[in-house]
Amino acid sequence: MRKASRRNLLLATTALTVCMVGSPAWSASLSGSVSDTSGVRALGGAQVIILELNRTAETGTDGSFRFGDLAPGRYTLRARYASAEIVETTVDVAEPGARADIVMAPAAKPGLESVLVTGQQATLASSISRQKASDTVESVLTRDAIGQFPDQNVAEAARRAPGINVLNDQGEGRFISVRGLDPNLNSASINGVRVPAPEAGARSVALDVLASELVESIEIKKTLTPDMDGDTIGASIEINTTSAFDLKKPFVSVTAEGSFNNLNNNWSPKGAIDFATTVADRLGIAGGFSYYKRNFSTDNIEMDGWDETDDGVVFADTVEFRDYDVKRTRIAGSLSLDYKLTDDTTLFLRGLHSRFEDQEYRKTLIMEFDEEPSSGDGDGATFLSDDGEITIVRDVKDRFEAQTITSITFGGETFAGPWTINYQGSYS
Repeated sequence: MRKASRRNLLLATTALTVCMVGSPAWSASLSGSVSDTSGVRALGGAQVIILELNRTAETGTDGSFRFGDLAPGRYTLRARYASAEIVETTVDVAEPGARADIVMAPAAKPGLESVLVTGQQATLASSISRQKASDTVESVLTRDAIGQFPDQNVAEAARRAPGINVLNDQGEGRFISVRGLDPNLNSASINGVRVPAPEAGARSVALDVLASELVESIEIKKTLTPDMDGDTIGASIEINTTSAFDLKKPFVSVTAEGSFNNLNNNWSPKGAIDFATTVADRLGIAGGFSYYKRNFSTDNIEMDGWDETDDGVVFADTVEFRDYDVKRTRIAGSLSLDYKLTDDTTLFLRGLHSRFEDQEYRKTLIMEFDEEPSSGDGDGATFLSDDGEITIVRDVKDRFEAQTITSITFGGETFAGPWTINYQGSYS
């Protein structure tokens, strides 16, 4: 048994983004949010345009948008979102600022008297809008899409995106390959914090350590931009947890699942709970807990040393019969705190901890043949000890692996006139 660990500490990272339009004397601002007609779901990735100035802003995951450095006056806003009706509204902007909250309804279909909007359609609209708003070529999976399928971990959830292939271990996804490239060419991050590989001599992060129930979205960025690390040759896999400001009302979700393995007659329980709520519209609290214990057995036959006799009998000189008894336990928890210090400053603290244990027992029966078979057909071959030595070996393997991923990030965002200041510290 080998234990290897790697830690990465980023003491402080400060990014300044400056966007100055027009005269510096303008100090008014316009902010707001975009949500659906239910008033529960924020529409991230929506496009908001000031028609008079031809200025555009994209909403964040919480549906918020902001225009800074505006001259006081009346403006017309146009909001666009995939599968929704275009909305136009006017707003008066005066110092020190103004606010406009936009509600968008599903687009009407010609010839239809009514439209039934399901969770799947909302999921597609959310993913498409966020992909359109991105500056890169990327695929986005949101929590609604992830929750519709019995994915066991983040790697299996990501396999539903186009161009993604997942490498399995005992039938469970572990590593992600993008467009056929080696998983070692990818980078992984949680809430914007790079996650170092827990195995020595490898860059790929085993994403079966992370529970899919605690994830708000998975963004797979397939092209690089100047603000990204240059070592991301394959893709950047960005995993985000839930912020309470992403939802307009309190939210609680409880899931319980179970599976049965008929080789060992054992059940495997799985359960999760996650929540999000706000306090006085200033403090947002979101988090969750996930537990999964998988007890299963598998068997297979592996052959090596393939050849063909002069009589046309195809055979393998080594045959292995393998029986596996595997126990896997995944325990994960997350917590996010968001606080609106002022109308222009938001602070956050986000943490995620996950531990994955893999106990594997393997029993193997190996048969090796020195000579060619004495006879055979298309269904099998017959070996006799008179023709050559037949070696039979029994092998037992007991392997235990434990991997832990911890990510903590804290920081904030401040709007100061034409300036947008982002500051962040992290530990991974």
